Order: sequence, then structure tokens, then C-alpha cells
Amino acid sequence: MTRNDRSQKQRKGFRLPTSGTLRTRRSEPDDILHVHEGEEVNCNLCGSNDFKRLYKAYNYNVEFVVVRCNKCGLAYINPRMPANVIENMYSSKDTINLGFAISSCGPLSRNRRWHEARFKTMMKHFKEINPSYSPEHTIRYLDVGCGIGQTLDFAKNRGWETHGIDISEYVVEEGNKLGRNILLTNLENSPFEDEYFDILLMSEVIEHVTDPLQELKLARKKMKKGGILVVDTINIDSFFMKFLGENSSFVEAGHLTYFNYGTLREMLKKAGFNIVKGYRGLEVSLGDYMEIYSTMFRKRTSFAMEMSFSILRKIGWGDFCFGGMSYYASK
Repeated sequence: MTRNDRSQKQRKGFRLPTSGTLRTRRSEPDDILHVHEGEEVNCNLCGSNDFKRLYKAYNYNVEFVVVRCNKCGLAYINPRMPANVIENMYSSKDTINLGFAISSCGPLSRNRRWHEARFKTMMKHFKEINPSYSPEHTIRYLDVGCGIGQTLDFAKNRGWETHGIDISEYVVEEGNKLGRNILLTNLENSPFEDEYFDILLMSEVIEHVTDPLQELKLARKKMKKGGILVVDTINIDSFFMKFLGENSSFVEAGHLTYFNYGTLREMLKKAGFNIVKGYRGLEVSLGDYMEIYSTMFRKRTSFAMEMSFSILRKIGWGDFCFGGMSYYASK
């Protein structure tokens, strides 16, 4: 295949809007499809434009730079493709298959024990905030950026009133084919009344949105007093993220903001939330860890490493995790 043939194949098989630096996978000089400076953005947490370059990376035909705010430590892509361009990408099946997707994804999304353990933790914290809770009360649950809506089945099985939203036309259509209650919308334009939901989940979503602080404020607006928000994302200061750096699979063009344990906590507080509990890694018991990871890591070495790091996290020793963290916050 000649260089021109490769370029034509890329143009036909994967088309991105004219922003960012677009190249074929070989990244040869003559393979550049389009170069655009993109739009520069300030820090979403503190508003500063004082930053240092952290990573320069390339994937999904997009070359980009991740910077870290010198004032508060939040990391983010800068410059980046315009907000409307980014949001439009999520409706394409091609871009979803290549990683541009607001959705619950990865091996955990298909692990029954993981979902059961997470819902158990949700109810534990919800009852702590609402000591007068009665099982007769129907929990109203919203999964923001739900993808095809795997979590909705688990919530429905618990007798909850379930709703999901996503901005990808493709995944909403696929989820509704499976009988799940998913709307093609975002939080800002959703039809739900304010103070409607008891529990709201944002799983692997906050890093994708163009204005995470505003997204959290909108989430709080839709929650009842005493409601619980569950938000999880990558921890850019985790052991493996620091070890792998720009070679980490989590450093990608669709991840616009990169939090650490402190910056996510500060953004939740700035959005008006009360912090209930933060977790480095998964928010489940060691027993659940062992059962979950025994099905995910077949090789003994991989399983032993993950278990060792899980134990270190549980006793509070550093950010020893593959990349994730989660917070439970209340209104």
C-alpha cells in the first residue's frame, strides 16, 4: 500500500472535523490530513491560564498536548478542538469504536459482581445521609453518559426508577433496543425536574465533558436534598499513570480533563457538594475485589499485582491503582 493509498483509506474510514492536528497512524510528514491550532482554554477549576506542559501524545489520528495548571494542579488538553466539534463526534459509530465515547466501557461494565458491589456502596452512603430512609421509598436513579445503559438493569432489579442519558445517538439507539430507558440528551437539556433524583451516577464521564465544573453544578441541581452523586474518573497522579505517562491508554484525545484525588475533591466542593467519601481505586471490599479481579485477570502474576496494590490502597498508602478513583458526594 502506498502512502497516498493509506491517506485515502484514513479519509474514507475515519473522518474527524477540521480541528486539532490530524494524521494517519504512521504519522509521516506527508500524511498530515489537516492542521489547526484549536481553541485555547483556561483551567476549569481556578480559571488560571498559567500552566506547564505535561504530555504530548498522539492517538485516534489526533495529536494533542496535556498541560497542568501551575496554580491548582488540574490537568487538561490545551489547546483543544472546539466544544461543539467534540460533542458532535460522539454520535458517530466510527469514532465510538475508536474511543471517542461517553459510555460505561471496559471489562468492569460486564462484571456482575462489580455492579452489585457498587450498588451496595451507593445504598450504604445514601442511608448514612438519609437515616429515615424506608425500603418503601422508590429510589430515583440517573446514569449520566450511560452508553448502552448496563447499570440501568442492575438499578431496575433493585426496584429503582431508572433513567439514562447520553449524547451519542448510536449508543442510545442500541440501549433502547435492549429495553432500557435512555434519552438522547445532556444534563442541561434533559426534561427532568430539578431536585428529582436520589442517586446520580457519572462513571467515566467527567473527563470527557468540555465544562466539568458546570456539569457538576447541573448534576447537583437535578438531585434532591440528601441525594448522592457518584463520580469516577482517571487519577492522573496514580502510580501507573505516572509510570506510563503519555504512553498510558488513558491519555487520549477524548479525555479533555485529568483530575487527581485533590483536584476532583476541590471541584466537587466548588460545585456545592459535600464530600461523603473518596476512594482511590474501586470502592468495594477486599472480598469483592478478589472475586471481581479473579474473573478479570486470568494470569496469576497480574492478579497478584492488582491484589497487592488493592491492599496498599485499602490501608491508605498512596495512589496505587491502575488509574481510577471515585467520590461519593451529597447535596
